[in-house]
Amino acid sequence: NIATLYQYFPNKQAVLLELFKRQSEARVQMGETLLAGFGAADDWRKVIGSAIQVIAKARAEMPGALALRQVMRSSPQLLEHEQFYAQHMSAVLAAGLQAAGVKGDRAQLVARCAVETLTALLDLWSIETRGGDDRVVEEAKTLLLGYLAPYVESGRSRTATARKGR
Repeated sequence: NIATLYQYFPNKQAVLLELFKRQSEARVQMGETLLAGFGAADDWRKVIGSAIQVIAKARAEMPGALALRQVMRSSPQLLEHEQFYAQHMSAVLAAGLQAAGVKGDRAQLVARCAVETLTALLDLWSIETRGGDDRVVEEAKTLLLGYLAPYVESGRSRTATARKGR
């Protein structure tokens, strides 16, 4: 009943915001789990590739996820909440980059670019193929692994050189 709903929420935006928060918190928690220790992992590419695959699958199984994200981005009042969760997810990835030896501000920027790119590609995948063409997900993996590789590998090289010098 709509009257009952409005006893708990003052308006439609509040309902959308609560749904978005629940979905976003679940995604961030999943990201934290999937990316834990990736910066120190021997096969960081496998960790990132697997994370992208799991995130895409979870998104496909999350009812209304794409429509909700589109609404969040269309409203200035709701957009700040969408950006908050994107920043949080970026911080998770940045921590892994820093563990791999990428410096603070650079790690933050690289992580944010990676998160926004993946989000855009998964939106494309959801809109144009309804999650039915995994080639877009594979391209997202290729793109992000290629983008992250110079940062992770050069960061590791600097860290290893610094350790040898001690």
